[in-house]
Amino acid sequence: SKKKSRAMTISYDPQEQQVAFIIQWKGTIFPLVLADPLFWFLLAMHLCFLGYDRHELSMGRDGLPSLDWNAATVSMGLLTFFVIFYGNHCYTRYFELFGHCVGIGRTLTVWAHMVKHHFSHRSPELRWNVMRPMLAGMMVHYATVHTEDDEDGQGVSEEEWAAIRQKELLTKDECERLNNYKAPLPPLLASWALSEVKAALHKDYMDANPQDVITARSGQLATMQSLTVYNRFEDIAREFTGLTGATMELLAQPVPFPYFHVLKVLLLVALSILGYALVELLNASLILAPTVFAITCFIMIGLQQIAIAMADPFGDDDVDFELTAFTNSALNGAIAMLMETRGPCADSLDDAIVCPIGKTSALPAITADISTGSKQLLPPSPAEVAAPATIAPPPAAAAPSEAIIDPNVTDLLLQRSQGLPEPAAAPSVELAAPSEEPAAKLAPQRAVPPPQRMPPAGHPDQSSAPLLGERPPRSGPTQQPRAGAQPGRPNAKKGSPQRKPTQARV
Repeated sequence: SKKKSRAMTISYDPQEQQVAFIIQWKGTIFPLVLADPLFWFLLAMHLCFLGYDRHELSMGRDGLPSLDWNAATVSMGLLTFFVIFYGNHCYTRYFELFGHCVGIGRTLTVWAHMVKHHFSHRSPELRWNVMRPMLAGMMVHYATVHTEDDEDGQGVSEEEWAAIRQKELLTKDECERLNNYKAPLPPLLASWALSEVKAALHKDYMDANPQDVITARSGQLATMQSLTVYNRFEDIAREFTGLTGATMELLAQPVPFPYFHVLKVLLLVALSILGYALVELLNASLILAPTVFAITCFIMIGLQQIAIAMADPFGDDDVDFELTAFTNSALNGAIAMLMETRGPCADSLDDAIVCPIGKTSALPAITADISTGSKQLLPPSPAEVAAPATIAPPPAAAAPSEAIIDPNVTDLLLQRSQGLPEPAAAPSVELAAPSEEPAAKLAPQRAVPPPQRMPPAGHPDQSSAPLLGERPPRSGPTQQPRAGAQPGRPNAKKGSPQRKPTQARV
């Protein structure tokens, strides 16, 4: 059977307020609802209620038994919740499947880039042998999920196998081998592509090392570089098979059937109650009652039909994916990537391109507008571009200054500049120079004696000659002399024991 060509999305302007936008037919709920037998069954039931009520009233009878409007309100509220919940689930599922399709195309683009980068020195036939199994895996995957055109129950019809062969992706023998394979086909095709990568890397190594007989016999990759490249290809193939497998598993697990069955029953019961209640509520109006009921049925049944279409977007509905666009985009992109022959430019640069980073003066200047606070880039002038770039030497490190500024001098200069009186000069204290005289004569001038060594153990003067800054051991409670007291003079306080002043020996 011939596959229909459907657009995945319909472009529209959300701001458009014309009447033609409201009554548009393609891509709306009108064809979905009008093709549903449930809509016509409910509408016919409502017309029967309306006709019977009008007939009974014309005969002078009471008409249909009265029904409380609250019954219709409760059932419609419950129906609204179920329909919205089901639609939200299908909407999330729809875009998850769309993300898988985009991811499959992305992996094929990266695979083509890797083939071009690592095997550009090899023949076009080898590059195509590495690329075509992955493209065939994508085609077989989309043919499997699009089961409407399946003729033999295997997921891929004869027309689809012929289309794959027509695109030069598989041979007749390969198609027969895949058709007899009783497992998912994309992982098998990915393994074919990895075997081509491994053979190409092994061939490159043997061309560079023909004397390595052991590697030639084993057929394994012998260098870390080859293993790294192979691992990169293997990561891409693993991502490809993961996306195809996730798509198949997601399609195999729809919304649970009991929930969908309850939704259909609730839709039938709630709309039937509404159709019965509208007859009495609108006084059996031949125009108003059918119009309100038809609009309500359009909205509820339309939401359900849109959710059902989004749950499986690989069919022929207006909201389904356009698989032809996915496959053609991936195929054309891979072929264009493999046919690209531009090489690296290295140190050369075309005359029409001026390197903006070669000269310091050629960098754009940033100017700021103080009034507006905005910044803008100013291109360098021709004179700045033509001028040779000069790099100023770094400033020499300043030699450390040996002069030390006295803070007292700074305060004095500050007081003089402000007209303040100068402070009185503090009396200077001169330290006596070291002398050979005994320390007893220097004691009145409070000179600091030089440090002395402690006498040996057992010396009679050991306790009277401490080092400078060392407190002599106390034999009992003593009191330090008061400030200003002369050495040897007793304190004014009586009754306290006095300590003889120690004399330093020279």
